[in-house]
Amino acid sequence: MSTKIFNGHEIVGHTLDSFLPVLRSLQEQLRTLAHRQAVRVITRLAVALHDRHTLGLEVAKEQNFLMAAEFEVMRRQKEVDATKRRDPTVDFEFTVCLFPVEGRLLATTYVEQRELKQLWDVQTWRREFGYWDNTDPPEELAEAEWDERARLWGLVFPGYDAPSEVGYSFTLLPMDGHFLFANNEEVAAHLPTLEERAQAMSIPWLLHRRKAEGQPESKTMSEFRALQASPEAEEALREVTAKLAPHLSAQRLRGESTGPVG
Repeated sequence: MSTKIFNGHEIVGHTLDSFLPVLRSLQEQLRTLAHRQAVRVITRLAVALHDRHTLGLEVAKEQNFLMAAEFEVMRRQKEVDATKRRDPTVDFEFTVCLFPVEGRLLATTYVEQRELKQLWDVQTWRREFGYWDNTDPPEELAEAEWDERARLWGLVFPGYDAPSEVGYSFTLLPMDGHFLFANNEEVAAHLPTLEERAQAMSIPWLLHRRKAEGQPESKTMSEFRALQASPEAEEALREVTAKLAPHLSAQRLRGESTGPVG
């Protein structure tokens, strides 16, 4: 049976007891970052819902678009929990398992969000300590170092054990609940620019208009690319920019004056 510990770390200069206060401090940083990331994700989704409604591409049932976006994120989070399929955009869970072994402290982390993982990875007390035997080891590691990793992880996992069964497991962040109490200023900080919003919506709006006019659809990738590069697409970009320009504030995402424009 092969061993694959790609998410392994060593906690340098700490015992389990001395590391727990450090972990609590990191947890506060993770909460702040997760809140910021959740606001970004929900704001971007709310913008897409708002702009599609505003351009008449679809009629929103819920015109508090931030609330609608949050409900959609919650739906996706429930799906992750039920199916165990990955959805890193909405999965903010961060779990760490700690393993004291021969006076050293090893760890494994379980996190989908790249920014959360990066915050862990840059800590000065953490060094990469993965091990696997199904492919070649990293070229920069000496053979003795690789063998030592194999030995220590073998002590941690003498059999086919779940990390939580042989170590100390800490959920630093749950998957959900990180958007609470976001204010308009926080939302505004993550709003895409008018140019970004118009670029995202111009082709969907053009396709919607062409279909309503009974024009033929672009059935191949080459036809679609030709449409993207056409003067018609440039004109659609200008029209969408003009239509969205009055609707850019964070307050609009909370449902103020959101009727579709002509």
